[in-house]
Amino acid sequence: MKKYLYPGIVGLLILINSCATLDPAEISSLQRIPFEPFSLTPRVEPTGLRIDIIRQESSTGDSLIQTSEIPYHSAGYDLGNSLFYDLDNNLGFRVNDLLGSEASPEFKIILTGNPKGGSRFITYSLSNDSLKLRVNNRAKERYLWHREITADCTAYQYKSRLRYAISSTDSSLLYYPNKRLKEEIYQKNDSTFSWKRRNREQPVLVTPREVKIHDRYLLSLSPNYLKMQVFQIRKRRNHLLFTVERSAEKILVYDENARGKKIQLEPDVLAIYRNKGLLQKYELSKAP
Repeated sequence: MKKYLYPGIVGLLILINSCATLDPAEISSLQRIPFEPFSLTPRVEPTGLRIDIIRQESSTGDSLIQTSEIPYHSAGYDLGNSLFYDLDNNLGFRVNDLLGSEASPEFKIILTGNPKGGSRFITYSLSNDSLKLRVNNRAKERYLWHREITADCTAYQYKSRLRYAISSTDSSLLYYPNKRLKEEIYQKNDSTFSWKRRNREQPVLVTPREVKIHDRYLLSLSPNYLKMQVFQIRKRRNHLLFTVERSAEKILVYDENARGKKIQLEPDVLAIYRNKGLLQKYELSKAP
């Protein structure tokens, strides 16, 4: 999604955004439950159904500032607690895992925008190893990919064109964006994984309470496992980006000014709020 901002109104937008926060009373009264210790497993997340914590962006322009979100990478690390960090440095929650449909060979998930804004809804359907989407109630579905599974690898294709192929074990993953290139995630020892692309290699260190990613981000759990903090790694002092806390019914992700997201967890439904405003809903459909 592209965004256009004129420098003259950037300050106004910052002022408006600074006034919108999560409910401080909701944060303080949250009935916190502990997170699971961090774990690290190389894996693929091919659906793009994620709730962003960190989303990378690129920007261009002089008098007109244009930013666009960097597309998700399908390969990355499962960190536990439904978290996924991809190889383009995007961090978020996996919708399928939060809805409990991760292990299902088939699913139908309906994404709805803010109903007050009259937004469209999109239905994502995985069936017969093919992912399709339908906008609103249109009869025609849009085909996204199908996968072909063999003993050696899983290939994701668009019609006859290879999008990428994956070969994996419990401790390694090979990602082939085409027949000549390869990206590799492999386990170096009990606490270190490494991502190798061409001649560049970047480590990821994991302990039960910390994950250090590429000297870029640090995820840290409090001693009682009730609070997760996401830091940007800096030379002098790490910068706190977000605090993540959860109860049985919700997950809160917020910065030092209490701005952020709330994920309301209901049976087969995720309601995502940006500050106090409903942003979107994901619903796991029972219909065939």
